[in-house]
Amino acid sequence: MPPPPAPVARSPVSLALGGAAGVAGSGLGVAVVVVHTYHLGRSGGSLDRPAEQPGVTEATRPDEPGGSGHRPVGGPGSTQRVLSQDVTSRDGLSLRGAETSLLVALQRRTEQPGVVAAATQLGRFGDHAAGWLVIGAAGWLLDAPRRPQWSCALVSVLGAHAATVVLKRVVRRLRPGTDGSSGDAAVQVRSTSPSRLSFPSSHAASTTAAALAYGRLLRLPLAPVLVPAQGVSRVLLGLHFPTDVLVGALTGVITDRLVAAKGGQR
Repeated sequence: MPPPPAPVARSPVSLALGGAAGVAGSGLGVAVVVVHTYHLGRSGGSLDRPAEQPGVTEATRPDEPGGSGHRPVGGPGSTQRVLSQDVTSRDGLSLRGAETSLLVALQRRTEQPGVVAAATQLGRFGDHAAGWLVIGAAGWLLDAPRRPQWSCALVSVLGAHAATVVLKRVVRRLRPGTDGSSGDAAVQVRSTSPSRLSFPSSHAASTTAAALAYGRLLRLPLAPVLVPAQGVSRVLLGLHFPTDVLVGALTGVITDRLVAAKGGQR
């Protein structure tokens, strides 16, 4: 029998492109499922926002996303949504209403300035995945023998962030404090964000992908520390609902697994 062909060596670039393709395909599939579920919920009792009612038009909703950034309803330059009494009361039974109650309860238990300041700094580090990308780039530069692995790690972080950006524009869930409902009025928005769109959390996704990928390379258990800290901080700051964070973290896990599989890593 002829000997089996030798395996073809794959460059870091090919690994990165393969990982990106896998992430894109998976992200498209997740987007289809999320959108289908979301619109089913809206058509017969709100999954996130109440069903359309007479007198509630597109013109009465907050702008999304806006260059002015995420601001709570009622603040300078924001648009107050006009709601009938029955829609406002139904919001308390929706997923958004339940999650808003959890968010407000967490905020009331974390009023200490030091806690809010720490959450704010952690959020700034994760803005646009910039902090995690800097760490990955440093690893790529300093750890030459394992540059293919660091390349895959960087693709994982970028892919997770990109997937959530796409999903946000498909699902179009508004952030806490921007819906105009009575429940949203209790939310304290303690930081700013570049968009009013909330689901899923890009911070949670990129942090999870970075913690898993970098944790393998550094042989450190980063995920159990970093993922909960970033997730709770997003809710505490009034920028995300709990499900935004959970699905964001899941996106990071899926992206990490896809890229690791493409790169031949465990």
